[in-house]
Amino acid sequence: SLERPGFVPMPAAPSGPLRFGAKLRRASRSERWGVSIEAVPKIAVLILSVQDDAPCPVHEHNRSAAEAWRICEGDFVLSANGVKDEIAMSTLFSDALSLELILERAQLLETTVLRNGRRLGMTLHHKEHGAALYVQAITDKGAARACGADLSVGDRITRVNGRSARAWELIKELKASDAPVLTIARRAEVKADQGGPSHRVFQLKRPARLPEPPP
Repeated sequence: SLERPGFVPMPAAPSGPLRFGAKLRRASRSERWGVSIEAVPKIAVLILSVQDDAPCPVHEHNRSAAEAWRICEGDFVLSANGVKDEIAMSTLFSDALSLELILERAQLLETTVLRNGRRLGMTLHHKEHGAALYVQAITDKGAARACGADLSVGDRITRVNGRSARAWELIKELKASDAPVLTIARRAEVKADQGGPSHRVFQLKRPARLPEPPP
């Protein structure tokens, strides 16, 4: 569910544990959790934005949790009520009255692609009505590789030039800008391998166990 995308400042994700848990409860299905999410099958459920300035379950959680355990923009949802399928988790966000989440802290970073007349040089995936772009491949001859932009296969582009919007609007912004500034949500503990001339392949290293949240 999306809540009024637009030009808003990007909050910095706090340093903290790689993975953490959060329990949320709401009184009715009409009450918003206080987050916007996007679920892409076999890729991720991403926290696109957090409403932390008005009463809602996420606001209540963040108000009482230590900084390292607060839900932030860019976090990845690994499971909800024990469910790990991305589409099923999205349904739970719509239908459930309580959620027990396991989240993974993402790296949030910004990088600029200096085009200098070149094509962007990226293959991007997005849902039809989504609000983020998924980097599927990076070509050798495009602007992204030529200018040394900090981009990796698997990155989620959540904002372009500070703007969060529908995916098609992000693409329009990308095409219209000679030096687009991209806000990236990246999975933590990612190791690069050589995958071929046109892209890089990334593997996620999983920790041995989840850290226990403080009481």
